[in-house]
Amino acid sequence: MKSSFIILLCVLCGLFVPCHAQSVADSIQGDFYPLYFGHDKITIDENYLDNGKQLERLRSMLSNPSIDSVTIYAYSSPDGTQAHNMLLSRQRAEFVRDFILANLPQNTTLTSDNIHLFPMGEHWKGLTEELEANYHLLNRDRVLKIMYADVPGDTKKWRLRNLDNGFTYSWIIQHHMPLLRVATWIGIHTSVPEVQPDTTPVIVPEPEPLPVQKLDTIVPVVEVVQKSGLKWALKSNLLYDAALVPNIGAEFYLGKQISIATNLHYAWWNTDNWYWRTYGAELAVRKWFGKSAKENPLTGHHIGVYGQALTYDFLVGGNKGYMSGNPGDNIFDHANYIVGLEYGYSLPIARKLNLDFVIGIGYHGGRYNEYRVIDDCYVWQAYKKRGFFGPTKAEITLSWLLGRGNQNVRKGGAR
Repeated sequence: MKSSFIILLCVLCGLFVPCHAQSVADSIQGDFYPLYFGHDKITIDENYLDNGKQLERLRSMLSNPSIDSVTIYAYSSPDGTQAHNMLLSRQRAEFVRDFILANLPQNTTLTSDNIHLFPMGEHWKGLTEELEANYHLLNRDRVLKIMYADVPGDTKKWRLRNLDNGFTYSWIIQHHMPLLRVATWIGIHTSVPEVQPDTTPVIVPEPEPLPVQKLDTIVPVVEVVQKSGLKWALKSNLLYDAALVPNIGAEFYLGKQISIATNLHYAWWNTDNWYWRTYGAELAVRKWFGKSAKENPLTGHHIGVYGQALTYDFLVGGNKGYMSGNPGDNIFDHANYIVGLEYGYSLPIARKLNLDFVIGIGYHGGRYNEYRVIDDCYVWQAYKKRGFFGPTKAEITLSWLLGRGNQNVRKGGAR
């Protein structure tokens, strides 16, 4: 007669390993094999943290040819969508299964049919225990109240995002959620000889998710990653629109509170006695700062540098006009240019809308010509160079926030 005993292995991708010592056999003796997953990763980098050492230990254990079955429970951290996190936990369990199969000895009886996967999705119990043990900011009681509430995980996520303008959720993502991306509770069952014919078989209870405990490995602080995907905005300067200069722009968040913005404007209005023509393009690089900017991209204070190239032909009332470039040249020849520094503040006004107020100071250079309309002819009067230093930019820009998770969540647009 044969009986079974379980060697429990814990494969972990963060700083903590769940464990309920009372729920497993005494033969475990606290011997765990933590493997760490990166954010949104389904494979293990042997050079990441302690993975190299732990993989070698696991390979050594798997060299035992008497293994007859394996059970794998897998989790993900609660950041992101529920469906994506369930997929992550399943793929992490599959990776561990494939690793086990690739490292079995030739004379083993274990097959993939005897490796049982249990993707558990978001590890809310582990996060609750992690926050109980290690979250010590001033709003600790409010955070734990949210975690203890008997509500779905998506509701808890929504409440955390709305707590303290999103700062708390960002903090938890940065300092606590990376510790929960784990394929845990790998039970390796091996066959052993019978010691006493009349011995009652040992019944080992099904493993439970383990509470978080500290490992000796020091995990570096990871960058806040609120949600994956490109965050950007589609924009239009309302001051240009009011001046009958249609324009459209876009701004892209590059990470580390840096963005790049561009704008194109075009107007071609004319009658018998006036012209209102201008073309131009602008490029700006911005650094965001302040509390609002830390909570979500493209919101709050920003400073930056910008450059603009433009051409124009203005004849507004009377008979005197101004045109960039030289007489007889195309309006695109010898375009004027502007370079400068800017400051702005992007104010949330709706769930997907911000108003961005910007002023800039810089240098406007280039050359232009004055002309007059005499007997329906355009007569050039003077050739001049422009060299102006001072205010060169003003914006009240309507921004439509786009991209996954790029939105204002409070009433009135506040984040």
